[in-house]
Amino acid sequence: NVDEDFQYCSLSFEHHPHDQGVMILKGRARVLLGWEVHEVEAGDIVYIPQNEQHQFENIGDEPLGFLCVIPSKEWLARIQTLEQG
Repeated sequence: NVDEDFQYCSLSFEHHPHDQGVMILKGRARVLLGWEVHEVEAGDIVYIPQNEQHQFENIGDEPLGFLCVIPSKEWLARIQTLEQG
């Protein structure tokens, strides 16, 4: 998922039941991970553990471009099956 539509905004404070990785492709962002704040820029990679509250906010003068990597639906279904025993 490559997204470059976030020129002057922030994404919602959210969490997911899976790990995810986010690579910043262009621009600069402020990232809230739990209650820690980090600034990232093009070339940086952010690891977000499962259920970690997080939010990205564009702090640059250009659109923020990023690539979000998450498990496939099939892998998520497998994990859910294993967790249910």
